[in-house]
Formats: sequence, structure tokens, C-alpha cells
Amino acid sequence: MNALNKGKFISNGILNENMTTLAVPINSVSEQITFRQFTLAVTMTIGEASDFVTNPSVIVGATHSHAIYDADGNLLIDSGPFDSTDGSGNIQTNSFLQVALSAGGVYMFASVASDPALLVRGFSCQGWPNMLTKNATVANMLGTAANVRSSIGHRMPLTLGALTFAGLQACPACVWQF
Repeated sequence: MNALNKGKFISNGILNENMTTLAVPINSVSEQITFRQFTLAVTMTIGEASDFVTNPSVIVGATHSHAIYDADGNLLIDSGPFDSTDGSGNIQTNSFLQVALSAGGVYMFASVASDPALLVRGFSCQGWPNMLTKNATVANMLGTAANVRSSIGHRMPLTLGALTFAGLQACPACVWQF
């Protein structure tokens, strides 16, 4: 299970073959990083991330990104920026150097967008509560991070910084492929 194109998990450790059809926002404030803590059920080596824009941004140059951080808020995987203006209906996939994630490891799935009006495929709290919290180390370990994405290259920050915990929110869907 640790070679590319042998499987996947979605967002915060959801092992599911079905991609959601809901359209959800990533954040409500430009460049504000949202996160959700999870425990990964199996060891995986990740080398690609895929995303699907449902309602594109109208802001020229708008992008969005996903990342995986360790439990201390240190960056492990940066998906790289996705084009938020892509209204083609095609799945976008970014590749990066493979990173190994351990079974039983505690991680944080983080997402950010330059345009809060952007909608991507994702999960809502309504109808999916068990799936959204089933891998959480503590129920509802989610919220926003103090640090922001770099304006140069739209790279995720090396650390999340201070975390502000919040109640349930929509969870963007990013397919992490191993």
C-alpha cells in the first residue's frame, strides 16, 4: 500500500472510494488556513494530491492549497497551489516528492484559498459527521491557524503557528494518492 497509484485517502484520513459531490468553501477569510486533526489508519507514501473546483474564483491568479502537518504543526506535505479559476470541470493533480506517513500517526489536514468565494468538492457536517470525526484523535479537533501561506509561490507555511479551535466546519476534499 505504499506505492503511487495503488490507492488513496481523502482529506483527513477517509479511506473511501467515493468522492463527494458537495461544494464547500475552504475558508471565510482570504489566506486563512483551516485545519482538521486526524489519525491515519495505515502507513502510506504520498506523492500526489488531487482537487476539484466546483465554483471557480473570478479573481485573476487566485489559488488554493492543501497540506499535511504533523501533530506539532510542522509541514510534512504541501500539495502546491491549485488554480482556483479553473472552471473546466477537470480534476487537478499536483505531484511532489514522496513522503511517508505512518499508521497510527497523528496529523493535521490543512487547506487555504486566496478567494473565500471559491467552492471545491468537500464534506459538510450535515450527513457526514461520523466520517468527518471518525479519525479525529479528539472529537472536533479543528479550527484555524495563525500562520498564512507565502505570497511568493503560494507555498504553505513551515509551521501552522498558534491554533484556534472551532466547532464543526465544512471539510474540503483533497485526494492524497500513495
